[in-house]
Amino acid sequence: MLFMEIRIQCLCIDSADPAGTASFWESALGWRRTFEDEDQVCLEPPVGSPEDGIVPDLIFLKVPEG
Repeated sequence: MLFMEIRIQCLCIDSADPAGTASFWESALGWRRTFEDEDQVCLEPPVGSPEDGIVPDLIFLKVPEG
């Protein structure tokens, strides 16, 4: 029997204000900002934490709707 592993690498979240939304989750989770531009922000767990490399990164993407 052949089993396949599937790993979710990131979770994309639509937002009218990616930086603001990411700031909330950055503080709430204690995660780190690893990429940012005006249209997207990426949060990852702290380096060396039990979640690092295991849980999906959070990517906040700018969308035109509110």
